[in-house]
Amino acid sequence: MRHAIILQLLLASAALRAEVFLLGPGAGSPSSPGLALAPTELWTEPVIVNGARNNLKVSLLRTSLADSFKLLRQKYPAAKFAFNAESLLFEVLDGDIRRRVFLVECGKPPYPVMQFSMDFGEIPENFRWPASLPSAPDCTPLQTMEFPERSAFFGSFQSNFPSKTVLSSVHSALLADGWQPLTREAAKAQLGQSKGEIYVRFNPSEIITISTLDKEDGTSLANIYRKKLR
Repeated sequence: MRHAIILQLLLASAALRAEVFLLGPGAGSPSSPGLALAPTELWTEPVIVNGARNNLKVSLLRTSLADSFKLLRQKYPAAKFAFNAESLLFEVLDGDIRRRVFLVECGKPPYPVMQFSMDFGEIPENFRWPASLPSAPDCTPLQTMEFPERSAFFGSFQSNFPSKTVLSSVHSALLADGWQPLTREAAKAQLGQSKGEIYVRFNPSEIITISTLDKEDGTSLANIYRKKLR
C-alpha cells in the first residue's frame, strides 16, 4: 500500500507541473536515463497512458534527490526538468523515443529516493476521460493513467471554474454515488478553505483522492486517483 500512495503523490505532483515542463531536444542518442543512477529495480508493471499501453519500471536509488538532479543534469545537459523539494520530473528525447524519469523522496539511506521510469513514443492527445473517474464542469482532460495489475486509475484535468467549484461538484457527485468523505475537508470548499478530499466506499472497498490547484487566470487543475482495496 505504501508504494501505491507514493506513486499517487508523485503522479499528482508531476501533472500539476506539466505546464511548466519543457523538453529540450537531446544531442545524439543518450543512454537510458532510467539506468543512469544505477537503480535497484523493484518491479515492472503495465500502464495505460491516455489509452496507449506501456510499461512502468519502479526502482530505488542510493543517491539523494539533490544529487540525482546534479548527475542527470551533467549527463543530459540539453534536457530540462520540473521539480520541487520532494519530487523531480525529467525527460529526454532519444530519436523517436521519449525517455521519462520520475523521482520522489521516500525515506532515509540507503535508499532515499524512489524512481519511476518509462520509455514511450507519442502519447495520444485525443482521448476520453474514463468513466471510472469523476469529472467536473467544463472538464478538459490532460492525462489519464490506468494500472491494470493494481486496479488503479489516475487522471488530471483542467476546468475554467475555480477549484472550489470543481471540488464541490465532484464532492456532490461522489456523495450521490455512495462515497463517504474521510477528512470532511471538501465541505469547506465553497469557503475556499479546502483543496482536496479522500473518499472511501465498501462492497467492494475502494478509495478516491482528489486534489485541486487554482491558477492565476482563474482556472484550476485537478488530480484524481482511484484504487480498489484488497
